[in-house]
Amino acid sequence: MPGGPADSSLQALQGLAASGHWSQAGRGGEYAAGNGGAMRVAPLAFVQPPVERRLIEDVCSLTHRHPESYAGALAVVPGIRAWLQAVIARFSQCWQ
Repeated sequence: MPGGPADSSLQALQGLAASGHWSQAGRGGEYAAGNGGAMRVAPLAFVQPPVERRLIEDVCSLTHRHPESYAGALAVVPGIRAWLQAVIARFSQCWQ
């Protein structure tokens, strides 16, 4: 049932609304190992390389401050870039 942001995002929004620092707004602990950070960093695949790990960590930690969430987010940017390179290579063969 659609009804609003997920728990980690809601906690981050509440922390920010209470004048919390953005780097501490995200959920920490056992329940912060979700995939929200990985979804949030996907647009960084389209930023001119190199994208520094610290930027990925910062974007991820907006809602998910857990090492497992960060590890998943680290895999997303190079994964999307590899897929894009394969697609470009495939289509460039069709144009020749």
